[in-house]
Amino acid sequence: MSVESIRRVVRQHASHTSDARRLTHEDAMAIVREARDHQRLTGAERAELVAALNLFAGGDGQPDAFDSPTDRAALASAVVEGIETASAFLKQSPRDQRDFLYLGVIIGGGERLGFTRTRVAVAALPPEIRGRIEGLVEDEYQSAGEARFKRADNLACTVIRRAGGTYGYTVDFSFDARDATGAWHGNLLVGEHGARLQRQGSFQPNHPES
Repeated sequence: MSVESIRRVVRQHASHTSDARRLTHEDAMAIVREARDHQRLTGAERAELVAALNLFAGGDGQPDAFDSPTDRAALASAVVEGIETASAFLKQSPRDQRDFLYLGVIIGGGERLGFTRTRVAVAALPPEIRGRIEGLVEDEYQSAGEARFKRADNLACTVIRRAGGTYGYTVDFSFDARDATGAWHGNLLVGEHGARLQRQGSFQPNHPES
């Protein structure tokens, strides 16, 4: 199944709902079947299903469009089928791990699927993963330029968990410029065993106060 095919199905069913955005049982099951008719979902496809779940599940003043909680639970189950545990998730490719964690959980909001995100100090992590994360941040520091920037202090990260298992980490960091002109701000998405799944960063100059 392609990302576009999921979007097409969702668009079709969204257009068939009433003004109250009701999603019939038949429409909900059609989306679930589209997901389960294929042996393997990619991370991006799972993220699209998360988007569909959020679209119809309501919130922020929008009503729940599902006919029943059972339909909503069936779609949620289809999203995590095959990655119900952290150990199963680790069997996915790094790209699929990245796409699902970033698009489906961090941006998409994985709370409906039982995911939690907890902010902790890197120093409080198990020694192995702590060392790996500190090493990745050091790599980012060297890439940014030791001559230009100061090292980051007091690293913190967010642990992504579900059902008692750890699925990954996000790490935010900043390196202040030695000449006080700004800072390099970055973010890492790290897998459960410390593999770097995604990196982002850019220099942000200080703006003089007006």
